[in-house]
Amino acid sequence: MLGSFGMAVLLLPLGLALGWHLRRLADETPESRNGTPVSADYLEGLQLLASGDPDRAIAALIRAVAVDQDTIELHLTLGRLFRKRGEVDRAMRIHQHLMTREGLPAEQINHLRLELARDYHEAGLLDRAEALYRELVDDGMYLEEALQALLSIFEQTRDWDNAEATARRLQTVAGRSQARLLAHYACERADAARASGDVGLALEHAQRALRVDDDCVRASLLLGELREAAQDHAGALRAYEHVAEQDLRFFPTVLPRLRRVHTETGGGDGYRRYLLAAEKHYESVAPRLARLRLDVEDGGAVVDELAEICRAQPTWTGLRMLAELRAEEDALAQVLHEGLEIALQSRAQYRCENCGLTPRLLFWQCPGCKQWATIRPTSDLLQDT
Repeated sequence: MLGSFGMAVLLLPLGLALGWHLRRLADETPESRNGTPVSADYLEGLQLLASGDPDRAIAALIRAVAVDQDTIELHLTLGRLFRKRGEVDRAMRIHQHLMTREGLPAEQINHLRLELARDYHEAGLLDRAEALYRELVDDGMYLEEALQALLSIFEQTRDWDNAEATARRLQTVAGRSQARLLAHYACERADAARASGDVGLALEHAQRALRVDDDCVRASLLLGELREAAQDHAGALRAYEHVAEQDLRFFPTVLPRLRRVHTETGGGDGYRRYLLAAEKHYESVAPRLARLRLDVEDGGAVVDELAEICRAQPTWTGLRMLAELRAEEDALAQVLHEGLEIALQSRAQYRCENCGLTPRLLFWQCPGCKQWATIRPTSDLLQDT
């Protein structure tokens, strides 16, 4: 139950609207109002609101609608306020009662359907919400909002067939590309096909995702995994190498996969050649640092080159590697290395570019804002931290 202060804040906009409405009634002549008096139920509702009895106030205001249709907008305001405060059952009761009234204009009926669909959606009654949103879409009313809401429902229920069809219709209605959504829906289908053992269908969906959106990192990673599992090493390498071209921030993510495939083909030198070519192709120091890691494993001396990189473009990876190498012969460097390890363990690895969420794992759909492909690896550069 809301406290008195909370209820006052909740009902303030409604009170202003009601005050305006009563003032308008008072200014009208009996003739202009066709002799209709202010409803007793209406006045009772105001008194109950003022005394902090919202349940009885709602009942009284609903009864007043039969006398004065102008109050419907005020009831809609009250319903939205209740829903916003989490009182979805109260909002639902208002809208359901209003829907039973006869003689309402089509515009108000459509608005009521939208508000009731929002209530059902908020309450988790997805089948009822879907039915109302579909009615609105079929009637061409509140198209963009209804389609967006249907997308949310289909994503929640993992109904990718309907989600794809709805996204394509939204693309036409809103005039905005939905390529990102469509690519991720295809990837979801690919994951489902792979889980059921249908590798051929999974490959088909992953390839379709890239045709829809060539910038879809997820599709490239998925395609690489599928081709690698099928022992198609050349195809896996092409898919993994494409990731760096799509988004260089995922370069560290794909490096272990590239190395693994090169190792499986018996071509360890192929991985080194790739890194050397990537050093020339990309401005990032990530390929160079990866190549230096190979040199260390081969017993090479890289401290001087690594120190030069860290001075010119300090990164967490570079400093970590430098401290690690120096720690073997320098006690102070050992302390620095241990401190860096602690700092890196608590450092955000990923960040949502839409809502700022910093999950420890990579999600293709943000758990916070529910947007797709907005979570990216955080920058390795110290100056961007």
